Amino acid sequence: MTDEEKQGALVIREPDRKPSARTALKKDEQQVYLAAAFCPRGDNLMIEGAPTFDGHPGICLEVSDGKTEGIVTLSPLHGDHRKVGMEFPPGTVLTLRCPVCHVELDPIAPCSCSPDGMFVALYTVPKRSARNFAGVCRVWGCLRSFTKDSGRILSEFRPEPQK
Repeated sequence: MTDEEKQGALVIREPDRKPSARTALKKDEQQVYLAAAFCPRGDNLMIEGAPTFDGHPGICLEVSDGKTEGIVTLSPLHGDHRKVGMEFPPGTVLTLRCPVCHVELDPIAPCSCSPDGMFVALYTVPKRSARNFAGVCRVWGCLRSFTKDSGRILSEFRPEPQK
């Protein structure tokens, strides 16, 4: 992880609260992570044989900037910004899709990183749910993200303001 990726803070709200048993969102002593992630159609984004991060399977996404497309695998550990695969210039707005069915991931909320910033949902249950998901921004290099469990924010990553 680069120094730039380390800048910021993972905030775990209600540290004693455990995620609900019905989701793939997991929490141990110091970490929140996704044990599974699903597209809007219910396909698991953690594909067998994909890269792992500290023993946890990565989250595979099909990404495109309109000119090039490929697969990027994200760390499932919330606040860990490692990824494997394609690279894009910082600030590039991407389309994020399921690598299995190629459906675009659902936009869920604007992100303050740029005028085009938008969080998309990585569902933590196999069915679309406005109550159980992780939100990641579609702008390459944006570090903001959050997890929602049973309708409540469980954790969020907030980058430090640039000086």
